[in-house]
Amino acid sequence: VNPASAFNTNPLNYLLVPQERVLAGASFTYDLGGAEAFGRLTFANNRVSTQLAPSGTFFASFFINPDNPFLPPATIAALRTEAGAGGTNAAGNLRTQIGYRFAAPRRSDFSRNAYQVMTGLRGDVGSWQWEAFGQYSRTEQQTSLTGDANLTLIQQALLARNVNGTVQCIDPSGGCAPL
Repeated sequence: VNPASAFNTNPLNYLLVPQERVLAGASFTYDLGGAEAFGRLTFANNRVSTQLAPSGTFFASFFINPDNPFLPPATIAALRTEAGAGGTNAAGNLRTQIGYRFAAPRRSDFSRNAYQVMTGLRGDVGSWQWEAFGQYSRTEQQTSLTGDANLTLIQQALLARNVNGTVQCIDPSGGCAPL
């Protein structure tokens, strides 16, 4: 068994997914004397929240700058050996893979509203029966996932330098905090 895949995600996931559902409907008919008006209104709302196993880097490839103040010289030397001749980019940063799993679980929230309105007329003309109707339907859905790893932001945070005694991201945009 590959040790990278030996993590048991099951204890962190919900066995039963909590779900809330609201359904409502109404129908009507009205005799117009020779014709009948009819209609139907329906509404459905469904909300589901799930807890998923923690996210992580899962041995994704990253670059680390050789003057990163968080890493001792022995670690930089080991990374240089691991990266080999082709394992640096144009800026001289070293390529490595990082396998790290975060502590907090991910959470997924899902909400859907569905509406339908249908109305029409029907009647008889001699031995013929007729019906005309129209309907409108709309579904709105919102989904969110929180706690997932953003590998681009992790890469930005791994590129850090000591600037006048303070460790800072090389690219401080977006409020980057060095990692």
